[in-house]
Amino acid sequence: MKLKVLKVKESDKDVLFKIQLDALEFTKQCEKTQKEVAKNYKIPGFRKGFIPKAVLAKHISPEEIKNYCLSSNNFQNALIDSIIATKEFEKSKSIQFLNSLKVIDLNDTNGPVGEAIFDSMPIITNLDTLDFKKITLPKFKETKKTAEDIKRNLKPLLKREAVIVAKQNKVIENHDVAVIDFKGFIDDKPFAGGEAKNYELEIGSKSFIGDFEQQLIGLKPNDKKDVIVTFPKDYHAKNYAGKKAKFEVLVHDVKTISYPKIDKKFINETLKINQPDVDNEQKLITFLQTLEHENAYSTYQDQCFKIIIDTLSKQVKISHESKGLTNYYVNNLIHVYEKQLQQQGFQSLQQYITISSKNDKDFGQKFNQEIKRQASLQLVGTLIFNAMIEKLKIECTKQDLNDFFKKHLSLSSTSSDQLKKEFNKKENETYYQNIVLKSKLFNKIITLCKLEN
Repeated sequence: MKLKVLKVKESDKDVLFKIQLDALEFTKQCEKTQKEVAKNYKIPGFRKGFIPKAVLAKHISPEEIKNYCLSSNNFQNALIDSIIATKEFEKSKSIQFLNSLKVIDLNDTNGPVGEAIFDSMPIITNLDTLDFKKITLPKFKETKKTAEDIKRNLKPLLKREAVIVAKQNKVIENHDVAVIDFKGFIDDKPFAGGEAKNYELEIGSKSFIGDFEQQLIGLKPNDKKDVIVTFPKDYHAKNYAGKKAKFEVLVHDVKTISYPKIDKKFINETLKINQPDVDNEQKLITFLQTLEHENAYSTYQDQCFKIIIDTLSKQVKISHESKGLTNYYVNNLIHVYEKQLQQQGFQSLQQYITISSKNDKDFGQKFNQEIKRQASLQLVGTLIFNAMIEKLKIECTKQDLNDFFKKHLSLSSTSSDQLKKEFNKKENETYYQNIVLKSKLFNKIITLCKLEN
């Protein structure tokens, strides 16, 4: 979008830009806006979207069209991007977030004149007085899973991929599948739900009451047995609870469960782990243990940072309030909440607030206050993060990024080519730099705090 910067006025808190839009381009934008308005405007006697331009002009003045244009989100976003792209903006290093945007002369013959105010980034003014020694952090508790823990977690997935096959030794053993007929009796009378034919029962699955399954161990095809069990006292069917039952059982066949082998194919295709060196069970266990440790330590870091920010937020003094920056954090939080609510079945945040307000009329106000509180904490966290990075002279070098990438690659299930592509995207550079800086800062800042005994 073409524009001219007429004036730049800087202060400690913000930078004001007085700008003028190109008259010809703005006229074209207004013509587009008029067409969009015409599509949805209602005039008696005309179908929506088919209103002649001359008729529409009698109902909506040129000034109203201009205001419609200027107030549209798309136009404002394009305008902001155009201001940011100017050399005048680039010279103002402290500029961060838009505070306000307004038109001061809509009818200037050279094009509309407006003012945009961008807040400068606040700073912590009492950084040197912050006492980290008063902050007590928990110690990291290593909860490394054993090989047996890993295998136990994999069992449900292995079971989903397993197949039932014929067994050469037809004697029932634990974990076999017995194909049986059974008929149950209570007080020598058959009861509802106590009978089935050719039922496949996994021995040891505890899907039947008491020790029913264990009493079948040692039987083979064509064997019959009366299995005696007692229903639990808290059994869901109250008329059976606590009663003794006899089941007449006939064994038809004995099968076994064949679990997939944990090899490279299973690891890649079923577990979706794309690690060339992880190609057998032992390497998989080691990989998952390392991944578990890294995830646990990352969670520990976040927990410690939260304690640090919660404590320091009561001590820090900030140079000035930034409405633009605060709105940025508020909008980000709202976006996160909206995504979470959509996953829960809500159509919008407003629907959630409306429904919740039926039980608590002040819910909307409380929700907005909580969002602002969280946004304020995030803002303070960012300022502390930036200030401590600068104070401790922490840097993210190219080697740091390369080391981070190698480590991330060794712990990611994503293919190396896809991960490298994401890592090399210019728009992701700041994101990865901040991860590295946060980790390096944590290693320094934890030495300034006390650790629990």
